[in-house]
Amino acid sequence: MSLFQPRHKSALLATAVVFLTAGFMYSAQAQTTQNTRETPGVQKPNSELLFRTDQSWDGKPYQNYPQGKPQLTIAKITVPASTGLAWHSNAMPNAYYVLSGELTVEEKKSGRKVVLKAGDALPQTMEGLQRGITAAQPTEVIAFYAGAEGLPTVEEIRAGSTAPGLKKEILMQGGGSWDGMPYRYPQDQLETSMVRLTIPAGMAIPWHWHEVPEIAYIVSGELTVEKTGTTAKKIFKAGEAFAETIGAENVHRGSAGQVPLVMIGFFAGKKGVPLLQTAP
Repeated sequence: MSLFQPRHKSALLATAVVFLTAGFMYSAQAQTTQNTRETPGVQKPNSELLFRTDQSWDGKPYQNYPQGKPQLTIAKITVPASTGLAWHSNAMPNAYYVLSGELTVEEKKSGRKVVLKAGDALPQTMEGLQRGITAAQPTEVIAFYAGAEGLPTVEEIRAGSTAPGLKKEILMQGGGSWDGMPYRYPQDQLETSMVRLTIPAGMAIPWHWHEVPEIAYIVSGELTVEKTGTTAKKIFKAGEAFAETIGAENVHRGSAGQVPLVMIGFFAGKKGVPLLQTAP
């Protein structure tokens, strides 16, 4: 499944190499000629679609994004070893990415379980109760929430606060992008996606825009983001989170720093809508 749909159909050539770069998915169209060659020793971006789905891990379909003013949240949760968190529910589409350790997610009604290890991602359920249980080592999880003002995102995270040693940190929470542009959710056909991106040091990312909200967490490295029509720039470092700008009027690009960049991007999208469009 292609994660990129070009703006002009005529630009789609026979061979497409998809680069999902630093939270920005870039489709480089490779010319199908005799002269096309790989450049030995040149590093390329590496991307992995962790999921793209209209339902949670237990097969329950998502309905719509919450009504009201959008509020997206990224939280870092650290759970001690051999710890069971309290049963809780979520009122919005959300997902986990495991940074380290191991987490078993259990649904209370059915007893269904799924085991997540470092590097795994999971679209969480919006119905019923669930909980997480760690294994023999502490576990770090990045949680992404596509909510609305007034919904108890943080309170749901606190549902497990009785566990001794549990640490919670809200890395970002808001209804708009890093440059102050307000977000809007798609009205129907909800589909969430998560992508892990690994970018070589010093690589620049082409100008592009997003049609759906994206929030992101920097696992390692450093990302510099800039927009057309302005001199404003923003630098995000390892351990930081941010909300991408949105809309065709907000063309932007990013570049990695002096070390390779690894980033996790969560998209509050819609079926059939590309996650990125490159600028002409």
